[in-house]
Amino acid sequence: MPDLNEQLRQAVRNGDAQEIARWLDAGADIDAPGAGGMTGLMYAAEHGRTDKMRLLIGMGARLDAVDATGWTALMHAAHFGHEGAVRLLAGSLADVGARDVNGDTARDLAAKMGHGRIVRLLDTLAKMRAS
Repeated sequence: MPDLNEQLRQAVRNGDAQEIARWLDAGADIDAPGAGGMTGLMYAAEHGRTDKMRLLIGMGARLDAVDATGWTALMHAAHFGHEGAVRLLAGSLADVGARDVNGDTARDLAAKMGHGRIVRLLDTLAKMRAS
């Protein structure tokens, strides 16, 4: 029998919404970690697949699950420069202040990669949430 959780992660990597729904219906754990502790939502965020992210979030994926490095889906999206994914996660109330094992936030990761628009977006969101 195939590993349902791995099949789900593969469907997310392939960007196949029907397969995602199929494996979830078959009993796959939406938050089961794969290699390096990455969840399906993290894979989708890393690749900027907002359509798949919406599906996973709508089905209850944990926004602030962390991988082996302490990165959340928001950190993956910020690091790889996927502004739409950052907006979706932040709008879904992902923790913009979460820190990885090195103490970096999503904002820090975006800054290190030169993603100025994402840095400004995360700065604005952090200020709004602080007030």
